[in-house]
Amino acid sequence: MKTTLLALLFCLTNIVYSQWEQVNNGLSSLNVSALAVGPNGSGGTHLYACGYRVSLSTDNGLNWATVNTGLPDFPQRAIVIAGSTVFVGTGGGVYRSTDNGGSWTIANSGLEGSHVYNFAVSGTLVFAGTNGNGIFRSTNNGTSWTAMNSGLTHTGVTGIAVRQNGTGGIDLFAATVGGVFYSADSGANWTAVNTGLTTPYIRSIAICGTNIFAGTDANGVFLSTNTGSSWTEANTGLPASARVFALTVNGSNIFAGLYGAGVFFSTDNGANWTVCNTGLGGTPGKLINCGTYLYLADAGAFPTGVWRRLVSDALPVQLAMFTGSLVPPNGVRLDWTTLSEINNYGFEVQKSTSAQEGYSTLHNSFIPGHGTTNEPRHYTWTDSSATAGSWYYRLKQIDLDGTVHYSEGIRVDVLTSVEENTLPRAFSLLQNYPNPFNPTTTIKFQIPSTSHVTLKVYDVLGREVATLADEVQEAGYKSVTFDASGLSSGVYVYRLQAGGFASVRRMIVLR
Repeated sequence: MKTTLLALLFCLTNIVYSQWEQVNNGLSSLNVSALAVGPNGSGGTHLYACGYRVSLSTDNGLNWATVNTGLPDFPQRAIVIAGSTVFVGTGGGVYRSTDNGGSWTIANSGLEGSHVYNFAVSGTLVFAGTNGNGIFRSTNNGTSWTAMNSGLTHTGVTGIAVRQNGTGGIDLFAATVGGVFYSADSGANWTAVNTGLTTPYIRSIAICGTNIFAGTDANGVFLSTNTGSSWTEANTGLPASARVFALTVNGSNIFAGLYGAGVFFSTDNGANWTVCNTGLGGTPGKLINCGTYLYLADAGAFPTGVWRRLVSDALPVQLAMFTGSLVPPNGVRLDWTTLSEINNYGFEVQKSTSAQEGYSTLHNSFIPGHGTTNEPRHYTWTDSSATAGSWYYRLKQIDLDGTVHYSEGIRVDVLTSVEENTLPRAFSLLQNYPNPFNPTTTIKFQIPSTSHVTLKVYDVLGREVATLADEVQEAGYKSVTFDASGLSSGVYVYRLQAGGFASVRRMIVLR
């Protein structure tokens, strides 16, 4: 019997504020294409999710119920609430419900054969954007629809935004595969407004006061302050070639969902962007907000349903990784990486025997931060006084003004008198480290019995980019190095299958 010291690591993706959380309990399908939120008439909200079925939540996404009666087996691309009516856009036109999704009826007159991908609502007017047939308008709650395409020379509509123009009318902006179009007469006539845009493929569009934001397919975000007459790039802080699939506005803040790169926000009208991805395991499809929460729908290659986070906490220090590892004979090394920092004075390390309480700051553990930066930063500190037992570590982050925030804790189990050849008790796939990385990272996993192991890496479209293992392996703790030298920046997933066990995790290549 040889005495050894073993640290069991629990790797979490944390944020020094709140973080994204999955809210899928009861959700009928994890493949969610769109979300809609609106008042329920009694002071609360109704949150709808659609993809292959419609689900309804009355408690901010914590629980869902399927509300699909009357809907055909068509993929659902869009959903919107207009007063007391809910509209769903499908591959077979529009369906509507007037009883909170209890039943659905077709509302397709004038829209036959159209694939509806998005909606916009202004008072009693409902607009439907289609994939190839342009824009339609209903003035009678969806009973009939009229094509509104005069001047709209590109009819693949990816988004519609509407605002009051101050003179009793509305301004409409349409995002299309051929640029941005503007209408000052409720959609009766359209004019192309593309000066300054470097690509015609617009994925999303949103309005924040007098500012119009256009999200492109590969050139990031553009801003217009003059009703679309001219556009300028607004990409500082966004990754290169950003594909902006979603834009949503909360007060004076704008949030962008980037395919393969997560969620970013700007508090200065797009002049600067900060990533807010911590805890997020999905690929942004559509973003919406209801004031308190920001919601995200994921319909990627590996769909993960609905995510939410508090809008008020999508702020300063974005912590991408926080881990602990053994440093023999009696030390625990803590490593953490930030993706961005705002007014960060520094960190202190705290320790406890409980995950929730009893934390105290460790002596000489302060590490200075980097103030304000959009560059990833890595930190490390070692606790050289670890004894046998279960320990919880967390970070105390301190702003320049003295405000403090705390990360969630990670647990490290320090065991003694353990057989040197101790085998894992269960299958497990750990988070890669470092993450984000460039160009190499380490992936660890454990298998409790001899198994055929496959470990593969995929891009966000589900295409295999690397096979790291495909063989029979004996039980034990395993480690594989992955070299992403030939891959572009972005989000990738790695999947382990061993026997009947399968697990998927997400990693970020950051050039």
